[in-house]
Amino acid sequence: MGLARLVIEGPASSVIRLKVASKIRMVLVVAHPGPSAAEIHLSERERARLIGMSAESSRVAVRARIVLACAGPGISTAQVALDLGLAKSAVRKWRAAFARG
Repeated sequence: MGLARLVIEGPASSVIRLKVASKIRMVLVVAHPGPSAAEIHLSERERARLIGMSAESSRVAVRARIVLACAGPGISTAQVALDLGLAKSAVRKWRAAFARG
C-alpha cells in the first residue's frame, strides 16, 4: 500500500478524500455547520400579519413567507431555501433582517 494523503476540497472543507496510491479509497462528506441562524419567535399578531402579507404575489410576500418558514426551533436556512425554491443567501438575508427588527 502506498502513502496515504488527505486532500481537502470544496467550500468550507465540505469534501474530504483519502487517497492511497493515487486511487480514491474513501470519500467523506463533512457537514459544515456554518454560522448559526438567527432564531425567530413570532407573536400571534406578527404571525397573523405575515400570513396576510404572504398571500399576495410581491417581493414583500416572498419575504413574509421566508420569515414564516424560519419561525420555529431548529429550522435551517438551507431547508427553507429548498422548500421555497430560493437562494440560501436570500433566506439568510431576510431571516437576519427580521431578527434584528
